[in-house]
Amino acid sequence: MIKKTFILITAIILTPVLTLSKFQVNAQSENYLKVKSSLTYIYSDQNFTEPIFAVPKGFFVKVEQKLNSAIKISYGLGEYPTIYGFMKESELSSVSAIPENPFAVIKVSTDKSDVLFNDISLNHPYFNVPKNEILYYYGEIEKGESVLCYVYYNKKLGYIDKSSLNPFSLPSEENNEPTFGGETLEEEFSPTSQNPLGEKLQILIIVGISIVTISVVYFLFKPTKNKTDEEDGEFN
Repeated sequence: MIKKTFILITAIILTPVLTLSKFQVNAQSENYLKVKSSLTYIYSDQNFTEPIFAVPKGFFVKVEQKLNSAIKISYGLGEYPTIYGFMKESELSSVSAIPENPFAVIKVSTDKSDVLFNDISLNHPYFNVPKNEILYYYGEIEKGESVLCYVYYNKKLGYIDKSSLNPFSLPSEENNEPTFGGETLEEEFSPTSQNPLGEKLQILIIVGISIVTISVVYFLFKPTKNKTDEEDGEFN
């Protein structure tokens, strides 16, 4: 009877712990949404009137806040600037697991000298970018007959004409692996690499709680000698 009670109490105590671990993984996956179309823009306003750039199809954005039909998101990690903005909920889909390489920040280079601009109107230039310089590509946006790339260069985020860059292609949607002439920053931008001890620490905590819990329950219900047997033993 005591053995059955011990097993039952242990199961009751461990079930919430294991459920909590599973809930944490699900909650983390819900923090990301997948881009459905190649023309899915990040906007600077929740009315969707001022687009910043389009996120490549098949990549992900991190959810910061859910509004009505808009979702406030962040895009990008690590030593490079994180972009905050708004996206249309209808253009994003949920994911069942935490993405390995969610952000498509790509290293590209200039084929010729060109100007980096502060805004999409191209009225406020930052400075000239020489040939063979390395820039970090976030996305792009069409402006008339031109395509402008949103890049990070020399501690500035801005727009540069795509025709001034060496040819490159975007990562494929199927596996998010790059197939272009530049370099990927997938390791730097992987959520699992951002805090590699996070999952291990959670596992250690769960295991520790489980061991302590089982030990406490065992000692509480540990069989003891019958008092009569002890008294009989004294006379023998």
